[in-house]
Amino acid sequence: MENNLIKLYCAVCDRHSTIEALAQRLSNNFRPNFTDEECLTVYLWGLSRSLSQQKAIWQYAKDHLSDWFPSLPSYQTFNHRLNFLAPGLRSLAQP
Repeated sequence: MENNLIKLYCAVCDRHSTIEALAQRLSNNFRPNFTDEECLTVYLWGLSRSLSQQKAIWQYAKDHLSDWFPSLPSYQTFNHRLNFLAPGLRSLAQP
């Protein structure tokens, strides 16, 4: 399991420039503790575990992945960030 989580995170990081271009952050908080890459990794990991709702994915990460993602924000913040990153998420699905 750990190797697959690491591989997923690395794949998301490899596509970060595309994500960043589509979901550019123009605020003082452009370097948050919980990064965009971590957010997308948690979301994609949850989907790979057959979790289809964002709240269920966040709860799974909170319960089972807290060692890997110690800066996991509140559900509201996680949800807001995913909505912000939606254009970048679509770009990950393209070859």
